[in-house]
Amino acid sequence: MGCEVGYLAGVVMFEALLLKLYLIFDAGITREEKEKKLQASAAQIMTGFQNFYFLDTLFRMMLEPALPVISLLGSENEVLLKEVLYNSVMMMDYSFINRQAGVSLYANSLKDFAINWLFVAELAIQSARENGDQGKATSYVNAFC
Repeated sequence: MGCEVGYLAGVVMFEALLLKLYLIFDAGITREEKEKKLQASAAQIMTGFQNFYFLDTLFRMMLEPALPVISLLGSENEVLLKEVLYNSVMMMDYSFINRQAGVSLYANSLKDFAINWLFVAELAIQSARENGDQGKATSYVNAFC
């Protein structure tokens, strides 16, 4: 069983995202400033990459109980990172998936992607509700629909 180059590139892009966001945690700034910087960086990177395999890898990692960087960040910072990733994932434009130049996306890949997206959206909405942010939960529902 071989590994497609596109999939491998998606994993590398995901690792680059985590590295960029991890470096922000080391900056010694307040939580509010950190959240703003994390949000801006995550949105910039996700918008810039616009790659199906990157998003597929991101969704799969977000469905795991803990992100791969928890040993570096600690649980409190992981919660902040997950909130930022949920917000970025829910608010981004996915129209590029239909026009991936040179990428043949099979029906099963798209089906799995859509199911993972649905699960991540549900987790994001649940997280917003648990944090008492009904406005964010509503905006997530509206963004997903």
